[in-house]
Amino acid sequence: MCHPRVFEILERVYHRTGLSVTMTTNGILIGPEEARKMSGSIDQVRVSANTLDDLKVRGKAIQHLMDAGVRVGVNILVLRPYLRMVPLLGKILHGIGVRDFIYLYPKNCDEKWMPSLQAFRSLVEDARGLGTVKVDACVGRFLNLDFYVDWGGDCGAGRRIVFIDELGRIHPCSFISQSRSGDVRQVYEELKRVEWHSLCGFEPRTE
Repeated sequence: MCHPRVFEILERVYHRTGLSVTMTTNGILIGPEEARKMSGSIDQVRVSANTLDDLKVRGKAIQHLMDAGVRVGVNILVLRPYLRMVPLLGKILHGIGVRDFIYLYPKNCDEKWMPSLQAFRSLVEDARGLGTVKVDACVGRFLNLDFYVDWGGDCGAGRRIVFIDELGRIHPCSFISQSRSGDVRQVYEELKRVEWHSLCGFEPRTE
């Protein structure tokens, strides 16, 4: 949302490339007008909400998007210090109409933020009654869960998904720092020829 041409980028990619377009945002800059501009130019907006405090602003963004007819999902990054509040967070989001959740395991960070895999598994399995609940592919496959985001046999980075950051740089995945700039279609074709699997640095806690 910080990019000055964000709505132009959304419209061009959505209408000219044939790609499925999803935006992940904290929602801070989404008001009624921004939500209206997204309608018809995006497949889904995913709002990141990791703590109860996040809902003070992000809950409003979710409501604006729903009112504009935009499909909304929520990404919850399960951080170790906030592990106990995540079930309540899910219930509150469900109460305002959210039915699409992706629970993410933290990567490329200090271990103090990383919950045990056992705790993560228990949490996401308990959350499945909230609606469509998935986990990111690399963690889901590692844990042998059957409800991860399936990109066709691997994590899908650079092949089934790309990530465009606030500066317009194109990454194969939001967890991979390497990026390229240029025409979206051309860069996408280039990224598809590279094997990006497992380059996010995911090394889960096993204790």
